[in-house]
Amino acid sequence: MEKDCGFIRGVKTFKFKDVEIRTSLIDHNEHLIDFTTAFEIKFGDFILYHTGDSGRGTEPKLNTVWGRPDLWLFFPGCGIDVRKAVKKVNAKRIVFGHLWELGHAQNHSGRLDERLIRPRLVQAKQAGCQDVSVAFWGDRIL
Repeated sequence: MEKDCGFIRGVKTFKFKDVEIRTSLIDHNEHLIDFTTAFEIKFGDFILYHTGDSGRGTEPKLNTVWGRPDLWLFFPGCGIDVRKAVKKVNAKRIVFGHLWELGHAQNHSGRLDERLIRPRLVQAKQAGCQDVSVAFWGDRIL
């Protein structure tokens, strides 16, 4: 379903010169099914996969069409099974993003890195991705 405002919902593929973008729907949580748009972006031989706020149970929906992503921007904080997701996507490099959003920090008592980030980094490595890191932008590290 498309609206005049440019809202895209569902599986679509767009091509802009040398860049192709494929969208798909994944779950944010058990209540918001097919709520989050995932983006698979291909330019040249480089494939970027961005799954936004993917959540619990969405692992079967993490389907890439152009092969193994070179970079996966992955938010592991909505209950997604990190080990299953990492094994399924099999990205060459993973960057955890969206973790330092202040709303997420407020929802976790204690230090965010110890309760949310560090265990997911370990899980990603245990699932086979040895190149995993955390993105920081616009945040202050205390």
